[in-house]
Amino acid sequence: MAISEEDLIARVQSKQCQHAFGELVKMYQSDVRQLLRKLTGGDMATADDLAQDTFIKAFKGVKNFRKEAGFKTWLFRIAWNVYRDYYRSKKRRPEDYVEEVPESAVESDFNAPMKSKALEAALDTLSSDQRMAIYLCLQQEMTQQEASTIMGLPLGTVKSHVNRGKAKLASLLAGWQREGEYG
Repeated sequence: MAISEEDLIARVQSKQCQHAFGELVKMYQSDVRQLLRKLTGGDMATADDLAQDTFIKAFKGVKNFRKEAGFKTWLFRIAWNVYRDYYRSKKRRPEDYVEEVPESAVESDFNAPMKSKALEAALDTLSSDQRMAIYLCLQQEMTQQEASTIMGLPLGTVKSHVNRGKAKLASLLAGWQREGEYG
């Protein structure tokens, strides 16, 4: 019989049970690594290092997990902070340039069939905040409120990042299609 996530968390919180935490890692390591790979632009080695740091911080801080949000949301928040700390230490900051695009173009272009390489290239042009908001809300199908919790940003800011990110993606992909770079 499989032990529930709640029971595993309780074991780790009360007894610092490494086996129980290992089971939680197995449950979420793919999601955390995928998130970090998206944020690092596909840099698998850096993403895996950051994932390891995420789980170390999670193990050390699990006693502070209050279940106000889901465990995955809590882990993603740690991963986001680990990612930001890493890039701050490297003094890197992705550009936050956004082109204005009519809202009608955003929805039709963003939902159109696209090749994954073109989409990945377009995602790499977004700021880390936009990329994270897009990833959480559109790819992980989390609510904007959950993304706000993970990112530690006001809800309105997350909504802005999603809308601006979608607009930039739509503009880039539409431009690339006109130029024959994909499609």
